Amino acid sequence: MTAAAPSGDGMRSLHAAAGLCLASPLAACVVQADGRVHVFNEPYRALVSAHDGLTSFASPWGKAIPAALAAALAGTSTLVETPIASETVTLSLIPVRDDGTTLVCGVFVFVIRGTAGVAQQSTAQQFDAFRYTLAHDLLSPLRTLQEMARILEREHSQQLPPDASVFLSHFSEGTHKLAARVEALIGLVKLDSQPLNCHRVDVSRLVREVVSALRAIHGEKTTILVGALPDAHADADLVRQLFTELLSNALKFSRNVPEPRIEIGSAVSGPGQNVYFVMDNGAGFDMKYAGKLFGLFQRMHGEAQFEGTGAGLATARRIVERHGGTIQVEAMKDQGAKFCFTLPSASTVAQSDA
Repeated sequence: MTAAAPSGDGMRSLHAAAGLCLASPLAACVVQADGRVHVFNEPYRALVSAHDGLTSFASPWGKAIPAALAAALAGTSTLVETPIASETVTLSLIPVRDDGTTLVCGVFVFVIRGTAGVAQQSTAQQFDAFRYTLAHDLLSPLRTLQEMARILEREHSQQLPPDASVFLSHFSEGTHKLAARVEALIGLVKLDSQPLNCHRVDVSRLVREVVSALRAIHGEKTTILVGALPDAHADADLVRQLFTELLSNALKFSRNVPEPRIEIGSAVSGPGQNVYFVMDNGAGFDMKYAGKLFGLFQRMHGEAQFEGTGAGLATARRIVERHGGTIQVEAMKDQGAKFCFTLPSASTVAQSDA
């Protein structure tokens, strides 16, 4: 139930968050940047009940909420315990971004009941608890809905009137997309919770392994050139995931050009940092939308053109940021894109250890 309609570029991001909110078996709401409730689900209505609590987020909660909400609107995910009625609950406040930098257009709020003491847990424990909630309280019911839809379609499609078949098709497609987004969100939470295991990484060999694995999936149509890639001091598993995300993205968006071409290389590096790039000659995009590119569930192209959840580049950005680096993109519509990012240099670490 919507209490207020947002405006501006954050609308699509708030809609994506609203979809997760309405599907959640946990009490949940999405809060706009002005503190008003944008959307809430039935468990949230039952818990909060008072009308003002369904329009102004801070109304039914304790005195710690304004500071927690301010932190989330500033870009920091927050867990906070607060009383309501006769119990103490934990609120998980997650920023909803409408671009790839710092702009926050709202906050996604989960209410976790029966969890007194959660706010005193370690960050890793908090992430594990949230990941468990996503996997079991959100994804499991979605999987059940998907299976019921498959059974209905397989065993009763002949008895369904045409309109019902169309509705069932839309339902199946919607639950599939929502489950994929929840899985992507689980992956990002896992990414933030796991400690970095940094050591010297042979980036050149790692990238060639990634290219070989992707060629086995996508075939040999695309020309892929791998240039000189200096070693990094990083978490090898995350670097592998980073290049997999960027190369999968390049393969997808260049597959429709007559002679698809991808180049992976390095550029002049700064002190202590290696600069790498992944460049393709594919669909590209208008740079006026570049600010949105690394946002979660953001898309530059319609799903009918290119499949995906819109989470791959958000994952890539987070991996780079966890290593203290930055990632940027240059692109032109129908002329490809070039992603440049930094990782710590292995040589600098070696010199400091000497």
